[in-house]
Amino acid sequence: MQVTIINATIHTGNRWLVSPTVGFIELGHTVNWLGIQRGGFNLLYEGWTEEEPTPIEGLNMISHYTEEEAIKCITDSEIVIFNINHGDYSPIGIHGWAKLLNKYRPYNFFIFLGLDCQSGDYAQEELYEFKYQHYLRREAYTWYKDIAPYVGMSTHPEWNHTKDKTIDVSCLFGGNNWNSISGSVRPSIVNAVRSCIPNSVIGTQQDAYTFDKYLDVIGASKISVSVPGNGEICYRCFEILSNGTIMASKRMPITHFDDFIDMESIILYSTPEELVSKCNEVLEDEDLYNSILKAQIEVVSKHHTPKARAKQLIEYKAMERKDNYYE
Repeated sequence: MQVTIINATIHTGNRWLVSPTVGFIELGHTVNWLGIQRGGFNLLYEGWTEEEPTPIEGLNMISHYTEEEAIKCITDSEIVIFNINHGDYSPIGIHGWAKLLNKYRPYNFFIFLGLDCQSGDYAQEELYEFKYQHYLRREAYTWYKDIAPYVGMSTHPEWNHTKDKTIDVSCLFGGNNWNSISGSVRPSIVNAVRSCIPNSVIGTQQDAYTFDKYLDVIGASKISVSVPGNGEICYRCFEILSNGTIMASKRMPITHFDDFIDMESIILYSTPEELVSKCNEVLEDEDLYNSILKAQIEVVSKHHTPKARAKQLIEYKAMERKDNYYE
């Protein structure tokens, strides 16, 4: 099978399309990546750089293309995914892509929007130009009946830094440490963990963590906390789940983690007090800790790998979702 992913933006939202790309390749399919920005593969492939990308078998990076070449890709592929995120920087342009996809793949392709487009209304009006079968979004909520509950990122073996569990709880954040409405909950979580769990590691925006050091800390932790930042789903969730570490996640109305059950395959919390209480309960009961970790790994292996993401899209492609037409 041939898949075409059109990433005609310069925004890092394209990283959410890297995981299913890897999954399609692992399933033996060929992927055409049409777009100027190719970032994100560096997260999953050691030594891969944007400037000198290491060749990946099964992946065709096509940064510069003509309209004729674009038409061939979208007509020869069984699956086409178009990414709208902060405008279009390709030679064809957003209006040209709407014209081509509507002509050659009417109601027969995916359209993907990153969080920022939807929340900031950057591409909302542009949606009306496209006739597409499925609307994929970085974050899907239970009340979004016409949006496929999809998240691009997933676990990956390259992130596995599992080692001796010398840390009880870790709580690490990146550059968007305190910003956004969601991020405002972070100080209270940090203070609760620091005050009530002595054997914990707290990392904030001011701390210098390389990506490998960050993963080392997660890999050495029995439990790692995921707190929302610029959205309610983030890479951190999957970086935790990749390392044999129990994830403690804030309760959110997103559908992506519906397969996990609180205190059976994950720790869910609503308040700092609930988080601390549940973490201490798990840390004090070795059998409970082992059972949650085992169940979590089983859920992850079934639902949250690159292959699972690709299979999910293949299944969506076969569905007739007329209510997904956004006109």
